[in-house]
Amino acid sequence: LFIIERNLDVHAAQLPYYTDNIAVDDNNNYWTFNRGGGIHSWLLKENGIFQNKDSFIIRNISPRFSLHWNADTFCIGTRLNGIAWLSLKNGELKELGRLNTSNGLSNNFVTGLVKKNNSLLYAITGFGLDEIIITGSDTIIQSLSAANNLYLPFSYVMKNREGEIFAWA
Repeated sequence: LFIIERNLDVHAAQLPYYTDNIAVDDNNNYWTFNRGGGIHSWLLKENGIFQNKDSFIIRNISPRFSLHWNADTFCIGTRLNGIAWLSLKNGELKELGRLNTSNGLSNNFVTGLVKKNNSLLYAITGFGLDEIIITGSDTIIQSLSAANNLYLPFSYVMKNREGEIFAWA
């Protein structure tokens, strides 16, 4: 992990093997999710040294993309199991649930996620681009790529400063 500050100071930490993505929470903790199921939070101390704060193991998750959803919740795109929602409360990391092909996700291999707002998530998978609408106790998943006759894998998704979503296939 390398953090390059605006003044070009560089800080580094050795991460566990095969960490695909890093998420930053509201308290500037850096969260790493590695393919073996290891989840670690890191704090950049004032002396420029990274300190590993917490470590957890979640089996059978094989994360490919992580997203900080809100104060204590993370949204994880996985290799084989769709999207997992994890919550950290009282020092425990618990799985809240999953979205996968049985719920309407286009594919269980999720390689990217973008949060549009508190009720709208975009996921890219091995088969396309999905829009996920979360309203209270209901979740609606629509394959935007299939709706537009685009049957191909997507490789990247992002949101610009204006809130527009872009996906590359």
